[in-house]
Amino acid sequence: MQNFSFIPSLGLTPEEFWKKTTDFSAKTGMERTLAYLYVMIKACEEKGIKMTSDYLKEMGKNIKFFPGVL
Repeated sequence: MQNFSFIPSLGLTPEEFWKKTTDFSAKTGMERTLAYLYVMIKACEEKGIKMTSDYLKEMGKNIKFFPGVL
């Protein structure tokens, strides 16, 4: 979901977002999965986006699944 719609909604490229995540994880010693979730929340706050269940569902609508997944 992140690369398909969430990251672009923040005005970032996937490369920029994942670099922020990697840098934050290295700086804080936080495990990478927790770091990316934290960066997701902070990026939304910076853009004035409320990260609600409805928002995440909307972002998930654009996921392109591999053949056979659905």
